Amino acid sequence: MERVNLARALGFSRGLLYVVTLATSQTLTLRRVVDDYRLALKSRTLVRLGLRDRYRHSAATAARLLGKAMHQSGEIALAMRARGFFDDNTSG
Repeated sequence: MERVNLARALGFSRGLLYVVTLATSQTLTLRRVVDDYRLALKSRTLVRLGLRDRYRHSAATAARLLGKAMHQSGEIALAMRARGFFDDNTSG
C-alpha cells in the first residue's frame, strides 16, 4: 500500500477521490488519538491493569473514536460542499 497512491489511482472519479480523501484524513487523525489515549493510560497507571479495566478503556476509546469520526466526517463533507466538490445542481 505504501507504493500505491490511491488518490492518483482513483482520480478519475470525484466520488472515489472523496472517499479516499475522507478515509485517509480520518485514519491519520484517529490513529493519533488512539496513540494519545494509550500513552495517557500508560502514564496514569502504576500497575498492570486487569482484563476488565483494559476492556473498559478499550470500549471508552472506541466510543470516543466513533463520535469523533462522525463529527469530523460531517465537518469535512460540509467543507467540501462549500468548495463546490459535490454537484448539488440536480435538474429533475
